[in-house]
Amino acid sequence: MTITDQAPPMQAVPRMLWLDLTRRCQLACSHCYNSSSPAGDHGTMTVSDWIRVLNEAADCGVERIQLIGGEPTLHPHALQITDRALTLGLQVEIYTNLVAVSPAWWRTFQQPGVSLATSYYSDHAEQHNAITGRPTHARTRANIQRAVQAGVPIRVGIVDTGDGQRVDAARRDLHAFGVESIRVYRVRPFGRASGGQAPDTGGLCGRCGTGKAAVGPDGDAVHHAPVDARGKRP
Repeated sequence: MTITDQAPPMQAVPRMLWLDLTRRCQLACSHCYNSSSPAGDHGTMTVSDWIRVLNEAADCGVERIQLIGGEPTLHPHALQITDRALTLGLQVEIYTNLVAVSPAWWRTFQQPGVSLATSYYSDHAEQHNAITGRPTHARTRANIQRAVQAGVPIRVGIVDTGDGQRVDAARRDLHAFGVESIRVYRVRPFGRASGGQAPDTGGLCGRCGTGKAAVGPDGDAVHHAPVDARGKRP
């Protein structure tokens, strides 16, 4: 069984594959869709498992991957996974909170074929930090600026959690230091954002998975139906 086996006939291969590497994150965002936190773990997927997923993805025609989590840069083998994806000719987007970026990651960010995505919530530090659960506004903002100055392609999502959040001001702040790709999203009722209720697919846009598949830290792969990335049904 592979990630393509459950695809519909008109689109047998997803164009994009999310590698959901870890549930560990420095933050505890109130709206996190998979409840990642500092207490999260990296799951049961080994680095060999992730490399196998990449090899199969490239063989079957996937063009682009996104490393996400949790915070993907906290995964102990994320740099190796990124290098392998680039070697296979895949485009790599790293969805990172940009809280702590090592020199090795800055070198990786600036490689051809790599782009970044991140989240930003407010031009006011107190409001941003209240949403993320940690005092990280200054570091995230400074690293967004550094990425722009270094010429690293970056897109930023502003998740509107309501309650007077300074969304428009955050957008202006990002524009002021050169971010061109900015989108505003509403909170989806999953993970911590569900308030303890069962997930509600009615809160999705209906197009989230079009042309995409995802593999989680325990090997569960989803492309229209759950399939285990190591060849088994869950």
